[in-house]
Amino acid sequence: MTQAEKIWRDEADRLPPSALRTEAFEELRSMLALRETGDLETPEKWLSEMEDLFESEYARSEEESEEAGSQDEPVLLAELFISEGVESWLEAFHLFREGAPEAEVLEAAEEGQRMLVVVQVMARGAM
Repeated sequence: MTQAEKIWRDEADRLPPSALRTEAFEELRSMLALRETGDLETPEKWLSEMEDLFESEYARSEEESEEAGSQDEPVLLAELFISEGVESWLEAFHLFREGAPEAEVLEAAEEGQRMLVVVQVMARGAM
């Protein structure tokens, strides 16, 4: 792990909970509540839509990175963090479907969100 990667991972760990509470995160909470009531159809539809969204955005991001061809460390770190963030969100969706406890699902989503938000922080000027 490079020094820059360590710095940005530490920054991700320090993000306040309020920075992670995006619309997608709050919708996940709502879908978990619906799951508890026995409604599995609405959450499944939402999960499928969100998976498609995350996967298509990730593919678009990869394509743009390949076209740019940058080997700059900040760009490579952003790509790594986006990949990890998307993977964590997809893991949260998998856990949801498997019936994992709410806390476990939210922990995976929060980790994914941390990585995606830190990329936004990097892009706002600190890269």
